[in-house]
Amino acid sequence: MRDVTETPPPVSEKGLISWLLALPRKLGGRSRVQALLLLVLALGLRIADPAPIEALRLQTFDILQRSGSGEPDVGHVAIIDIDEESLARLGQWPWPRTDIASLIEHLVDAGAVAIGFDVLFAEPDRLSPALFAASARGLSPSLRSAIAAGADNDDILADAITNNPVVLGISATHQADHPYANRRFQVTTAIEQNGDPRPYLLSYGAVIRNLQVLEEAAVGRGMITLSSERDGLVRRVPAVLRVDRDIYPTLAVELVRVAMQRPQYRIVTGANGGGVERLQLGQLELPTDINGLAWLHHRHHDPSLYLSAADIVQGRFDRDAVAGKIVLVGTSAVGLRDLRATPVNASIPGVEIHAQLVDAILNQDFLARPNYALGMEMAVTVLIGLLVIVLVPRASSLTSLPIIAAILAIVAAGSWYLFDTRSLLLDPSYAILTAAALFSWLIYSNYSRAEAQKRQVRAAFGQYLAPALVERLVNDPDQLELGGEQREMTFLFTDIEGFTSFAEGTQPTVLVTILNDYLDNVCRIVMHHGGTIDKIVGDAIHAIFNAPVDQPDHAQRAVACGLALDTFGQQFAASMRDAGHDFGRTRIGINTGSCIIGNFGGSQRFDYTAHGDAINTAARLESVNKHLGTTICVAESTVRQCQDFDFRPVGRLYLKGKTKGLLAFEAITKETADTPRIRDYRMAFALLEQDQADSQTTFDDLANAYPDDALIALHQQRLAENQMGVDIVLDRK
Repeated sequence: MRDVTETPPPVSEKGLISWLLALPRKLGGRSRVQALLLLVLALGLRIADPAPIEALRLQTFDILQRSGSGEPDVGHVAIIDIDEESLARLGQWPWPRTDIASLIEHLVDAGAVAIGFDVLFAEPDRLSPALFAASARGLSPSLRSAIAAGADNDDILADAITNNPVVLGISATHQADHPYANRRFQVTTAIEQNGDPRPYLLSYGAVIRNLQVLEEAAVGRGMITLSSERDGLVRRVPAVLRVDRDIYPTLAVELVRVAMQRPQYRIVTGANGGGVERLQLGQLELPTDINGLAWLHHRHHDPSLYLSAADIVQGRFDRDAVAGKIVLVGTSAVGLRDLRATPVNASIPGVEIHAQLVDAILNQDFLARPNYALGMEMAVTVLIGLLVIVLVPRASSLTSLPIIAAILAIVAAGSWYLFDTRSLLLDPSYAILTAAALFSWLIYSNYSRAEAQKRQVRAAFGQYLAPALVERLVNDPDQLELGGEQREMTFLFTDIEGFTSFAEGTQPTVLVTILNDYLDNVCRIVMHHGGTIDKIVGDAIHAIFNAPVDQPDHAQRAVACGLALDTFGQQFAASMRDAGHDFGRTRIGINTGSCIIGNFGGSQRFDYTAHGDAINTAARLESVNKHLGTTICVAESTVRQCQDFDFRPVGRLYLKGKTKGLLAFEAITKETADTPRIRDYRMAFALLEQDQADSQTTFDDLANAYPDDALIALHQQRLAENQMGVDIVLDRK
């Protein structure tokens, strides 16, 4: 045994080149190696996550939200809307702070547990007595002094806020030089756990605050800033934001804290400091992504949440609508520019998004995109990608495509199921996209290789074989062998009654148009039921079932096809009669039996067809319809395999030239089978089978009751000629 520490022999340059050249074959071919490289590239692209990939993922999440089985529960919030009607009644915004004070007093008196403002009060009220007196023109000094002595509107509002559960909205801005920005103002209500969340939070340059007198009176302050994605949709809502080193809760978080009378909330980061995991407010949790953004389970705009702000100010509202609820004050007025787009709303007031987050916290109903989501999605992408790479080169596209499509459908359905039952956001789109790209590449590679081989075959044999035979050899060389196999099949023959007379009396151009339309529809019906068009002879169609592909239900397919052809034939003949053409009915014969199927002919020309007595019998059954008065004549061999179809017995036919009788039946629809005519006929036929003496009387009565039934008339005539029983001897084809 060689010592394991022995230095291995050097690899020559020629040997290395040979090994590299053989690598595609070892891995299963050049196309597979290329597909593996494509898969690696796809994984790298997912890690880089460029804008188009992110957009695809977000659009997928939007589809999940729009296709969810239900909307989250509501009922914890009410929205006081500064709507167009309120502006018309109380005047343009901003209103006097005395109106806002009245609004707060009415809401507190009605039992609101917390009141949050999705508006800012950054400027002093211009209608306060002192400001109004200073700006008004034409006032006498004494009147100006008297007006200025009145109580300040902002102080009145501060008094209304004091000792009440009011949360004022503040706003984050990137503009440090904003006229109402203040870097020094901060809210310290957060306790950090496991690590510092600041590096991961959305960061802004300054805070736009309210008047200091209002801020000092309020019990809480929350950010009203909403962040949107690149496409302008609000999908994730900030739970906390950062300005410099200061952390600020958003309006919804602060409202819940105040409503629960909690002194603080807790920010929980990853165990290894990997960003934010969740916020805790007592027993309630708000899961977020690493940036402190909550995936909100958006619901459709709900007008029932809204009360007009003018009604509240004037004290004319339903107190039960706000009792025991968290109330948000915001605006839906277009001119105040607080309308947003979400995955389920093209336009919704921003205040309702805050309200939905409040409800989500209280209901503990969130969407979650866990930290392991990316790893799981990439693992699924790799597994499906490897499956495609292994499967496609080994199987045909018709075989591999349904398998891969089924797996991708399971992945998509699994993503939807986890969303619907666990509120998890897991993206199936990239795995599906990668699998589609790999599948397309491998199919293209297989197609290119196959086409190259076909070109070689055509070049080699094109000078020696007829073009049709060359194409057969290209697709399947084994098909070029003369001969065939014996198998059971079902045969269907059609013919048009009186077509010869119709053709003689019709202009050739009109005849060709009508016949082509008829045959086109007949062929389409046959192929729809899985039949093979064997021949088209004039107006007649010869169809085969159970060849060239196996069809265990071939007899049922043929009968279903025959019924469909009968329906079409009646409709087509009726339309022709309406157009002034005497077009006959379509007669159909169906038989099941064993025949030889394969390529027959000579060395220079052959055709794929079937031979055997069962085919001739089907053709004869089509022909005897004109003697029997039936439309679809079916042999017993077919009927035995069609338990789910309805037939009425015709009799035992002795076809011309045949010594053995053949039990025949007429195929009928289920609706026809459940009629008195057919029920009476079956009873009469049973008497006929038993050679009962009263058969003649029974069929006479049937003929009188149903004079248009040709088969009843046939048996009546036979009985009148003393032809008892069910044997029918046909001396004509």
